[in-house]
Amino acid sequence: MIVYLDANVYIAAKYIFDKEKFGTLRTWVSEGKITVLYTNATVGEVTQHLKEDITQGIQSYNRVLRKHLPALKDEDTYKLSEISVEEAVEHLKENFNDFLSLDGVILISLNPLDAEKLLNDYFNNVAPFEKKKPNEFKDAIIVNAIKNYQESCGEQICVVSSDEGFRKAFAEDDRFITFEYLGNFLSYYQKKQEEFTAIEKCITEAIENHRFDEVLKRYFYDCDIDRTSYAEWECNDMEINEVACYLSYIEEDSGQIYALIEVEISLTAEITYRDEDTSYYDKEEQRYLIENFITAIEKHNITMDVKMLCSIVENEEGQPILSDCEVANDKHIHTIDLDDVTMYDYKILSTDQHEEPDLFYCCECGQVLGRSQDGAYFNYDGNPLCVHCAKSDSKGEICPICGRKVPHEYMWSGFCKDCEAQAD
Repeated sequence: MIVYLDANVYIAAKYIFDKEKFGTLRTWVSEGKITVLYTNATVGEVTQHLKEDITQGIQSYNRVLRKHLPALKDEDTYKLSEISVEEAVEHLKENFNDFLSLDGVILISLNPLDAEKLLNDYFNNVAPFEKKKPNEFKDAIIVNAIKNYQESCGEQICVVSSDEGFRKAFAEDDRFITFEYLGNFLSYYQKKQEEFTAIEKCITEAIENHRFDEVLKRYFYDCDIDRTSYAEWECNDMEINEVACYLSYIEEDSGQIYALIEVEISLTAEITYRDEDTSYYDKEEQRYLIENFITAIEKHNITMDVKMLCSIVENEEGQPILSDCEVANDKHIHTIDLDDVTMYDYKILSTDQHEEPDLFYCCECGQVLGRSQDGAYFNYDGNPLCVHCAKSDSKGEICPICGRKVPHEYMWSGFCKDCEAQAD
C-alpha cells in the first residue's frame, strides 16, 4: 500500500518519528507492507516548522530553568540543564532524515509541472486553490507530483492531510483515498489485513460494550491537570463525566496485542485561579499588592490517544475475545491539558480578593498606582491620576505649566487660573 503524508502530519506528530502512530508506521514500512511518499517541498516545510517550534519551546524551557528553577539547575538528583537550540534542532532533523532514509520511503519528483494547468486551476479556484487561501501554489505543485507518480506506478495512493483543501484536490478520483489523520490511515490499512480482522472485531465489540470505560476513567483520575491559561491556579476537584472510545488501530509487539484508543473525555473541574486582570503586581516590591482569586466550575471536552494492552483469549468456538485490558505502562508523566479552547461551560462560584493597605488609586479609572504617589499625575484638586487618564478629554485639560488636569471652565486662557498670572 502506498501513502503520501502531508507536512502537517509530521508536524502534528510533534516531530517524534519512532513512537506511537509513527512507530507503527515505521514498523510496517520496514516490513515492506507500506510505501511512504514525500517531496522536497514536504521536507522544507517540516524542517522550517521544526526549527521554529523547537526554538520557541527550548527558549521558554531555558527561561523557566534560569528564572524559576535555579536550585535544580545542574543539580545531581534531577540533572536539569539548559538545552542548546542548535543541537536539539539538528538532533530532531537527523531523526526526521532517518525516517526518510528507510527502505520504502521514497522521494518523488516535483517535475514535470504543467504551468498552464496550474494557472488555470488558480483562476478557477480548483482545489487545492480556494477563495480563502488563493495562494496555495506549493500544495498545487505537490498534488501534481503525486498524480504524476500515480500515473507512473498505476497503483492506488492514500493521501493523509489535515488540510481539507489539499484532500479535496483528490476527491472523486478512485485512484486516491484521502484521510484526515494518520490514525485513520493506519486503521484503514489494518482492516485490509486478514490476520487482524478477528482481533479488531473483538476489540471493537468490547469498546461498544463499554469494557474500556472504567479502566480509562481510573487512568484519567490519576493524570495531572494542567490549566495552561492561568498563571497561578489549583484544581480543587475533578470529575470524569463521560468517556467515548474509538479504535484507531492495533499493533502486535513481542506477542502482545496493543490497541490505540482515541478517547473523547467530558470532565468537570472546580478550579481556583488568580485573575490577572483584577490583580495588581508591583514591580518594585516584586509581589502582588492586590490578588483576586476566582473559584469556578469549568466543563471541558478533550480528545486523547491512549495505548491499551489487551489480553486476548479464544472462546469455545475458537474466536478471539477480550479477557482483560489495561493502560500500557510508560515512563511519561501523563497530563490532561485544559485551556480556553477545550472549555465549553464556565460558572463562577466565589471570589476572594486580598488587598494590601495604604494603596493609591487613579481618581478617574480606579487603576492601582501602588503604595506611593511618586511619579503620578494629579487633577486640580490634588487627587492622583494614572498615565492613561492624564490627558485632555471631556473631563478636563492639562495645564502646560503645572501639569495638572484642570476642569475646562478653569482653562479659558489656555492655562489654569492658578498659573494664568505666571503665564502672563
